Amino acid sequence: MIDSSQLCFTRAIEQPEFMGAFRCLYRSYHRRGLIRCSRAQQLRLTRYHLLPETRVLIARHGSRVVATLSLIEDRPLGVPLRSIFDAEVEAITGGEEPLAEAGCLAIDPLANVDGIYVVQHLMGLAAQAAIRRNIYRIVVAVHPRHAPFYQRIAGFQQFAGPAPHPGVAGAPAVGLQLNIEAMPRDNPAAWQRVLDMQFSAIALSTRPATPLFTRRLARLWQSLYDESGAAADQPGANVNPPSRMVAPASVASPVLTFQDAESARCADHYDYAASKAS
Repeated sequence: MIDSSQLCFTRAIEQPEFMGAFRCLYRSYHRRGLIRCSRAQQLRLTRYHLLPETRVLIARHGSRVVATLSLIEDRPLGVPLRSIFDAEVEAITGGEEPLAEAGCLAIDPLANVDGIYVVQHLMGLAAQAAIRRNIYRIVVAVHPRHAPFYQRIAGFQQFAGPAPHPGVAGAPAVGLQLNIEAMPRDNPAAWQRVLDMQFSAIALSTRPATPLFTRRLARLWQSLYDESGAAADQPGANVNPPSRMVAPASVASPVLTFQDAESARCADHYDYAASKAS
């Protein structure tokens, strides 16, 4: 088993980190039967990954991505959970409180890691990253049998479901919420665990991706799915991404690249790469 102390929990910044996260997500979902088709590229990403506000969080052992979790803000498309529990999400936020969904959780089935440790630290990173964005409520969609784990480790509370989830081949899901502001009172042990987790400035960076990077990611996304923008293995996800996320038709290459690999080591690399490309 990989020594947990050797794992680095951070935000995906470089191209290999993003590709590693999407490959990890594909392997995990495909092995569990949560996606219905196989792809030669063995990558999985959703239209929510095209949003500049989305944070792709990873656990890395050396240069290898062994686990991933995405923090998706409730704008401009709404969180994925709204596709099945929209009314329930509105009820807990009053339609005004900002929230984010911690989704696309995956541990590479080929990696021998302590799953509980990895999930705890990815969730801790998600909580700290959300706070940096002034978001204090996180929702997740999980299989009903996994709900007690999240309730135990962090104090999540069920607010919706169960119901079939179209994003995972119709598997049952329940909606759980975590009120971060209430954690010190309701679950002080879990709150202390979150506070004790140390992450780098890059991991907690609030800088969004630039339109240049988003367009590159959109080209990759479009290369994986059909021309209408509907995901073949995501029933119900038949809404095209906003026009600002669609790659120009004249651009044929789906390859996601950065203009300068060294610039990707800092949180400001998106702007740097954009200036180099212009």
